[in-house]
Amino acid sequence: KTTYFKHIIGGGEHFLFDKMCCEVIKYFDFGMRETTRFYTLVKSVSYSPTHNRDDIHDSERKAKKFVLEIFLPILLGLRMKDHNLYRDFIEGRGRSVLSDLFSNIDISDNYYLNWLKDIEKDKNSGKNNFEWLIGKVLESYEALFSMNYESHYNKNIGEMTFTKETKGYLLKTLGGFERFADFSWN
Repeated sequence: KTTYFKHIIGGGEHFLFDKMCCEVIKYFDFGMRETTRFYTLVKSVSYSPTHNRDDIHDSERKAKKFVLEIFLPILLGLRMKDHNLYRDFIEGRGRSVLSDLFSNIDISDNYYLNWLKDIEKDKNSGKNNFEWLIGKVLESYEALFSMNYESHYNKNIGEMTFTKETKGYLLKTLGGFERFADFSWN
């Protein structure tokens, strides 16, 4: 199934987004038909921003790009496979899905790692890279789906700034309502 996905994306997993898509396909045990549908939808709503290597300096834009690469494939997979799990996930009760998905993915060479680092806090954490990465992804998940932004304006994680608009951006993109959605390709 992931071999089929790698074939339809053109060979490899050069982007974190493609790696996440492969993990979602494996995790939900999508068949070829579901994989094709998943790829069609994910490419339509988010191909342009997730396959762009422009250097981003704004911390809120970094957070938006990060959530598209990490969380959009997960949300789409959940929505396709089990609506109740999807609802739990967006209501902040989906931590176990993230731990399961990240148990097999290698993003050690990814430039997002630098965005996640908070040098002072992480210097003496004593965690191995996997524990550290899962902790940062779970912290990002909490910032997106559990944090109350009425008492705090934003949440900084490394070089990224999450605001209440970050979640809205992710959900609008998932629904195909962002300006870069393209439903015209074949």
